[in-house]
Amino acid sequence: MDVTWPMVPEDIAMMVEPITFLKILAVIYGYLPLLPVAFVLVDSAINRETRYLWILLWLGFLLCVNEGIVKKLVAEPRPGSMMELRGRNGLLEGSCVETCGMPSSHAAISMGWFTLSVLDAISKTDTSGDHIDDTGSSRDVLVAEQRKWGDFIRNFCWIPWVEKTDLTVREFISIVLYWCLLLVPVPFMRVVLRDHTESQAFAGCILGMTLAMVWWRVLRVLERRYHITLRGQPRLATPRRPTEVEMGAP
Repeated sequence: MDVTWPMVPEDIAMMVEPITFLKILAVIYGYLPLLPVAFVLVDSAINRETRYLWILLWLGFLLCVNEGIVKKLVAEPRPGSMMELRGRNGLLEGSCVETCGMPSSHAAISMGWFTLSVLDAISKTDTSGDHIDDTGSSRDVLVAEQRKWGDFIRNFCWIPWVEKTDLTVREFISIVLYWCLLLVPVPFMRVVLRDHTESQAFAGCILGMTLAMVWWRVLRVLERRYHITLRGQPRLATPRRPTEVEMGAP
């Protein structure tokens, strides 16, 4: 889970491709998947909830398969390890990480985490009582839009499994968009930073999503078999305020 820092010593700066804004952004995205992992570790040590245990077990399962089995079997080096890679200016570029790069662990964790969050949100979304379009005066529409954006921000979370079991459509959209912006660019940024090739990042995406779907099915089977909830406690749905038409207003 190392990240190449694009700054180089001054004595070899003329031999290496210069740093760019996109590379700096790629470094930031290289550490973003570690933030929710760190949050889960800290929060699980404090609250000791079951759902955190299953998240940690999935992370351990993924890393054991990828780092302990797949990477050792494939043993493909990272780009630029033999100083064979040149940039658009004809200068050297590549990864400073010495471990093997096939498949990318960053890509596997980010896309696996994203897959878990989407699957969990889909299973908890109820579309029967949610209406996205509001009618009324222009002031009422602006107030409703402001409330929607406030709810959108509040629905952001650092863990793939939310506590609610009755997500609305707006909550589903905000959760999926949040994880999409946070995790989906990670594989691409790993290629930009030259820590992985396109094939290594793609293989990591496939591995992470596959193991996430397998883990999801195992989790669902256990929940149905033993009638337990491993992904958060249910919360009572908030009754929707009836409209003026429903109340019979003229």
